[in-house]
Amino acid sequence: MKQFFKYALATVFGIFLSWIIFFFLIIGIGSAFSGDDKSIKIDDNSVLELNFSAQIFDKVDDDPFAALSSFNKDEEKPMELLEVLENIDKAKDDPKIRGIVLSSGLVGAGSAHISAIRKKLLDFKTSGKFIYAYSDIYTQKGYWLSSVSDSIFLNPVGSLEFKGLAAEITFYKKFQEKFGAKFDVIRHGKFKSAVEPYLADKMSDANRLQTSRLINSIWSVYLNDISKSRNISIEKLNNIADERITNISSEAVKAGLIDQITYRDEFIAYVNSVIGEESNSKLSLISFKDYKNTKPSEKKDISRDQIAVLYAEGEIIYLETGSMSKTVKPNSMVNAIRELRTNDRVKAVVLRVNSPGGSALSSDLIWRELELLKQEKPYVASYGNVAASGGYYISCGADKIFAQENTITGSIGVFGMLPNLEGAAKSIGITSEVVGTNKHAFEFSLKKGASTEMKELILVGVENTYKTFVNKVAEGRKMSFSQVDSIGQGRVWSATDALEIGLVDEIGSLQDAISYVAKKADLESYRITAFPKEEDQLEKLLESFSAEARMTLLRYELGSDAYQIYSEYNSFIKREGLQMRIPYTISIN
Repeated sequence: MKQFFKYALATVFGIFLSWIIFFFLIIGIGSAFSGDDKSIKIDDNSVLELNFSAQIFDKVDDDPFAALSSFNKDEEKPMELLEVLENIDKAKDDPKIRGIVLSSGLVGAGSAHISAIRKKLLDFKTSGKFIYAYSDIYTQKGYWLSSVSDSIFLNPVGSLEFKGLAAEITFYKKFQEKFGAKFDVIRHGKFKSAVEPYLADKMSDANRLQTSRLINSIWSVYLNDISKSRNISIEKLNNIADERITNISSEAVKAGLIDQITYRDEFIAYVNSVIGEESNSKLSLISFKDYKNTKPSEKKDISRDQIAVLYAEGEIIYLETGSMSKTVKPNSMVNAIRELRTNDRVKAVVLRVNSPGGSALSSDLIWRELELLKQEKPYVASYGNVAASGGYYISCGADKIFAQENTITGSIGVFGMLPNLEGAAKSIGITSEVVGTNKHAFEFSLKKGASTEMKELILVGVENTYKTFVNKVAEGRKMSFSQVDSIGQGRVWSATDALEIGLVDEIGSLQDAISYVAKKADLESYRITAFPKEEDQLEKLLESFSAEARMTLLRYELGSDAYQIYSEYNSFIKREGLQMRIPYTISIN
């Protein structure tokens, strides 16, 4: 009887789950075929409204089941960087667009993405059209982007965050000692601090040096841009940040960071007056979502020739399991590169990297295929917010490397980590014994940790992999082993510094990389295609259901701060093999 109820319950649950999935599929399919395909009409004297509070990724997969992730119609959907840049270009040449309004000081993008958008907005202003910014609140990144505007407006009871940058690193050494859980760590590189949080309870001098240099380099980009746009000296900007006064709107005006305090309706009336409309008439604002679906004023020829943008976004993994986060999967990347190599329509390739690195083995598999591609077609790399360690490894052989000033890159180093729960097991009365057939039959278990021989073997692998890494960078960048080793050792660099030491070739955007490779391939007309091809969305959805449910429950039970610590610690446990990864999870605020 007990078994009967068990199987009956399982059957009922299966039927219930099937109906839920079917219901969601109908919603997803319905939303996929509605809304975005409507014909959008642009009135004369229109103003493009850009709100960057949504997350901005290098690539956003078309997801017919996006409705499943949220029932909130007002929730901002992720935006794709290249699409944003192309539509600002389109608005620049569109006679019906009089200007741009930046309508949010909250920006869901990394520093390199913001830098690319900011430069594109500066180019837009060369058309003579205006850019105005209005927000209730400006975060530091949001203000940096908004400072490109002709005038910046702030809600009377709003605030502006301007305080400088700080990097926070979480350490787990005492936590491990308390609970008897630890990591056996083998690494190469005095700056390879990815494992430092598990070995110490404070920053090493080397780690403090590189972190300080990194955040100061990124802060310098902010200050230089704001100084030029607002005509305020860098010294004064630093004083404003130190005094921390801009959280009061009137003080932000006195400091010269804000032009006018006003409510949104008054701001809209002002923009109306600029374009010559009556102040009480409705301003014709067009959203980015609508504008991207309009056709360019001039019809472009559709070419058969293609430039492929190959996206490597997320952590480089080896085991391809279902995941809610973006990852670089070796099989899909290798297959995509082989397709690009044999596709006659693809004339050139841009590898777009936005990755902190990951599996050394997967990085090498991807690097090899890209080297074979390079023998047949022009191939350059473009870096997003981060292209470090394994992310740098896969792209170091490119014909040319482009990066934004504040891209985080470098981190040429290797480490291996083995979780050891022997202390935790003994504390609750669990012990184990091992019987083997040969001398080295036992090497590792969670309850006993790694044998001495196993650690020595991993150390040999780490040293060999590091030499391989340095040699490949030396070959790709036309440098000596000693030159690369001196700037390697796991050290992280901003792209500004990386340009000086030869790790990147040019400060430029993804569009700059595409233009360069088009000239190299002697292309005047071409289409841009994205690779790897999208995964089966239904399969991806089903895989992610249980993972999302577990994460949501844990986040609720632990709270956001504790969940972040858990996620970082847990991710290290799940990593396979030797790792080429950026130091720690860096939180820059």
